[in-house]
Amino acid sequence: MFLSLSTDTLRPRDAYDFWRETVFYDFEADTPTPLQRDGFQARAAALIAPRGDVYWYQSDPVSGRRRQNHCRREERGLVNLGLVLAGERCHEQDGDRALRSGPGELLFYDPAHPSRVAWGPHQGLHLSLDRDAVCQALGGDPPPPSELIQTLHHSSLFPFLHDQLRLLARHGATLDIKHQSLILDQIIDLALATLNTIGRRPEKERPALLFALARQLIHRHLGDPDLDASTLAQRLSCSRATLYRAFAAQDLSVAGYLREARLRRVRRLLRGAPAHQTIADIAARCGFVDSTSFSRLFRRRFGVRPRDLRQRHRLR
Repeated sequence: MFLSLSTDTLRPRDAYDFWRETVFYDFEADTPTPLQRDGFQARAAALIAPRGDVYWYQSDPVSGRRRQNHCRREERGLVNLGLVLAGERCHEQDGDRALRSGPGELLFYDPAHPSRVAWGPHQGLHLSLDRDAVCQALGGDPPPPSELIQTLHHSSLFPFLHDQLRLLARHGATLDIKHQSLILDQIIDLALATLNTIGRRPEKERPALLFALARQLIHRHLGDPDLDASTLAQRLSCSRATLYRAFAAQDLSVAGYLREARLRRVRRLLRGAPAHQTIADIAARCGFVDSTSFSRLFRRRFGVRPRDLRQRHRLR
């Protein structure tokens, strides 16, 4: 479900009260200044989905405190991870040091703890993630915001998550709801995977988590002909032996999984590619640089030559 709201159609004296009651409701908003009372403006949009939500917003200054009674009323069990896009955000969770975040910097907000937040004129975006999924990824309750944000910067997946959040902020609100939902699911997976890399997991659970992370990287970079076990291990900050064990636990090999994923993608593309695209070009897009060996692998796997499969679908 996609929602949007703004203060554009409200009388100036009603705008601040409207915003704190509909958007800032989980904080005890500070008494409005004369400027906020006479000229407050804000707008927001949200995509509400089963696995998590995403919010885009732009607002004049707003601040307040979340007290213990607000925390007790928490129902959905969500935690927020996002980006400051413009302006400045000051946030202090009880028991943690104060954080001052500017454009391009992460924000993390855990509604289970009392805190205080003060935004200047700003733009922002955040994901609201299921608390149970976050705790499972981390192997326990979320640490204080200052610790979590600092640790996230050392994750091998952090650059990917940061770039995807920026892209979502720039283009997400312009997509239709079907594509928004698709992108949101992928970014939630990436966010949880990034949290996985900094979490402390029981030893017996690590192979399954490593396999899930490796699988995501494989499907994201299938077109890279140099993608192999060594590259995956480097990007996942593990040894090749550890990576091999994670795939062996699923009765798979790294090379076999990579080859199967590439062949399946070629088969899917062949069924709908325009006539001007050659089979060699399609294969190269999926990481196959040797057309002869590709044709042999394809026929061995699917029992038909690539060109015959393409011709078959053209005649339908």
